[in-house]
Amino acid sequence: MKWIFLTLLAIFVLLAISSVREPIILDIRTQQEYDRAHIAGAILVETPRPPLSRHEMTTLQKKLENQVGHLSKNTPIVVYCAKGRRAGIAKRILKRLGYTQVTSLGGINSYTGKLVTASREIEQQLRSFFTANPYPTDQQVHAFAKEKNINKHVLEEHIYAILTRCMQNLPPQKNFIDTQLRRFFIENPNPSDKQVHALAKEKNINKHVLEEHIYAMLTRCLS
Repeated sequence: MKWIFLTLLAIFVLLAISSVREPIILDIRTQQEYDRAHIAGAILVETPRPPLSRHEMTTLQKKLENQVGHLSKNTPIVVYCAKGRRAGIAKRILKRLGYTQVTSLGGINSYTGKLVTASREIEQQLRSFFTANPYPTDQQVHAFAKEKNINKHVLEEHIYAILTRCMQNLPPQKNFIDTQLRRFFIENPNPSDKQVHALAKEKNINKHVLEEHIYAMLTRCLS
């Protein structure tokens, strides 16, 4: 009688183990956000920052259908974004499509596990490039980004992060653009590319001229 019980117990455990599935993890953010850091194994479902228009909501639904349409409706699915808003929208869409095991992690900052990030590698590549190519043009930097398959906006934000760290140690420059940049980076640490482009517009500085001043400052930072 005992061996029958143990056999049945073993069968039950095996069935339970076989029924446990690894969840599909969907990252509901932009390519730029995903490149900066994401959960290991997460699949990007590229989605613009909120608020989403009706067209963008329809596009998100189509992308989700393409991504999980081949899966059974009881497949565990985990979604997350930057702060939880887009993940919540994706969860509602998936539920409406009939998926029964959908969980939202909310924002990526609530995840306590290890994240995949390219930051260190990108900074090492930037240091090597600026050492070999001091005072590069914006065309050279864009060609470098293309060669290394680095998203242009991600590359720019890494450049701004390096500048933020070393700006206090750079000797002040007398020209107008460098003075404006120095003040901007001290007042706005780790700015986004949108903030930098807004500075160019506000100060009536040509975008390419501003970029080349930024690259010159980075060359001095890394020298």
